[in-house]
Amino acid sequence: MRALIAISVVATGTGLPSTGHAASALLIDNGESGYSETGSWTQQAVTNTRVNSNWKYQNSSGGADTATYLFSGLSSGRYVAARSSFTQGNLSSAASYAVSDGGGTYVQDQRVSVLNFDTDGSVAFQRISNFNGYTPVSVTDGTLSITVADTDPTGFLIADAVRIEEVRSDVLKIHVIGNGNSGYAESAGSWYGYGETGDHAGSFRYSGGGVGDQITVSFTGLDSGLYRVSSAWTGGGNGNRSSSVTLAFNTTGASGNMTYSQEPGAEADDVFENVNWQDMFTGVNVTDGTLTLTLTNNVSGGNELMIADGFRLELIPEPSGFALLGVGAAGLFLRRRRA
Repeated sequence: MRALIAISVVATGTGLPSTGHAASALLIDNGESGYSETGSWTQQAVTNTRVNSNWKYQNSSGGADTATYLFSGLSSGRYVAARSSFTQGNLSSAASYAVSDGGGTYVQDQRVSVLNFDTDGSVAFQRISNFNGYTPVSVTDGTLSITVADTDPTGFLIADAVRIEEVRSDVLKIHVIGNGNSGYAESAGSWYGYGETGDHAGSFRYSGGGVGDQITVSFTGLDSGLYRVSSAWTGGGNGNRSSSVTLAFNTTGASGNMTYSQEPGAEADDVFENVNWQDMFTGVNVTDGTLTLTLTNNVSGGNELMIADGFRLELIPEPSGFALLGVGAAGLFLRRRRA
């Protein structure tokens, strides 16, 4: 295990324990057990870019065809749903995905691929939701269904694979900002891209390696309450990651920072969407709907590049006896020490 270079938290309070979480993910492809359809569909081979190298499409564009993915035997918990992502001009511009158990209905454009993460390095998946401020679906009866239908009279509806993934049991809402997303800004230094722009996974941004290279990540529209702050980044060999970066947060009544090395990748305090997320702060008390993160490089020279990838907030319940801790607006913070 590695050691953080330093931790400085400008706040008072007691740290909350962190427990590792390996997400439970399930996938149903068209034609597999749990998949059903109404109307008229045709299966087509689509090599390498679709799950099992095929998908289904409705025989007549704009029809009343539907496809349903029923997940059963689930553990009680909270889940996030996603579907494989396409890029083709004659597909539905308004595919409606209805998620049971209060999960909501979301209309998405199947013509445009939005990469949130990869499951196998060739098939792109995107979330079935307007994700920031997303409330995970709460499953109590062991089942969760997702039905896709068409509201576009001209495009062909596609049914490929749908994936659900369990999140930590204490998560009430999730916000994610990745490189290139709204709220992400490169505020100092020279920056370059690797892979596709997205939340995380195969894409990230990296700085030119100068002291003071910095990004700013601004979360807005947050519910009042306690938040866990986590980050994702990939490590790198041959000394090509910064040995000292500082992540700082600021919200009304609370601020803090921690300094660490990016040479190893993020630790798997939570594995979500095939990415390791490392918990940086826990119990940050947001009262005005906003929280700002800054990531700053502290070293210069050689190949020590700072990585900017994904940043996530999770709204969590107040711990029992919170009011008696005398923490107030400062919040509780995770103080990580590695041996």
